[in-house]
Amino acid sequence: MARLKKTREEARRRVAESKTARQRWLCALHLLSHQELIPSYIEQSKWEELRTLRGFTVPDGLEDHDPALYGMLTCELAQLERSGLYAQVLEELADKDSDRMAAALRRGLDFRRKLTKAEGGSLSVQEAAGLLHLSEEWVLHYVKSRELVAWRDWKDESLPFRFPKWQFEGAGMLPGLVKVLQVFRSRDQWRVMGYFLGKRRSLGGKRPLDLLRAAEVGRVLRHAENYFEENLW
Repeated sequence: MARLKKTREEARRRVAESKTARQRWLCALHLLSHQELIPSYIEQSKWEELRTLRGFTVPDGLEDHDPALYGMLTCELAQLERSGLYAQVLEELADKDSDRMAAALRRGLDFRRKLTKAEGGSLSVQEAAGLLHLSEEWVLHYVKSRELVAWRDWKDESLPFRFPKWQFEGAGMLPGLVKVLQVFRSRDQWRVMGYFLGKRRSLGGKRPLDLLRAAEVGRVLRHAENYFEENLW
């Protein structure tokens, strides 16, 4: 309870310091999202309180604007993910309260898990650095500059980056992949991963990843540019 009280006090301080309404909302959400509260919400059928937790996200750019707040919210989300309680919130809402958004978010969680296991799974930063013959610092630099695909492992306390194996070929990157990443330049790595791994009618039912492997880089680039412009990717 002492840890919980201290965390709440820190979150309240961040609420006071935040500059935008979105950040204040995220800080308030942090106060509600402790694992200790969720079981009681479910037991007492407090659907409104549970709904408040269903869309826990960390906004783009927050890491640069307020690293401390970003770290707090990211760790909180990781804690919920590791415990399985966030998925339980969505399941309760979707099954017992007919909450369509909760059902959609639950499907999104399942989709993310599939992405992490696709095409042989992923590498650690140490493994990726060894494969590319680079330092770990350079590998993380490439993540920031949108030249590598990486996701955070919520099940590990330190939230390490994981690197999908499918983006590598031999001792380097899959040819053309960096060019496509530079088209999107997105922090939403789940959406990026979904783009490469999803079959597209506009590509003859093939995945962008399949075409890159077939050395059809130009075709994928044109497709990515069109879809990025129309925000359909």
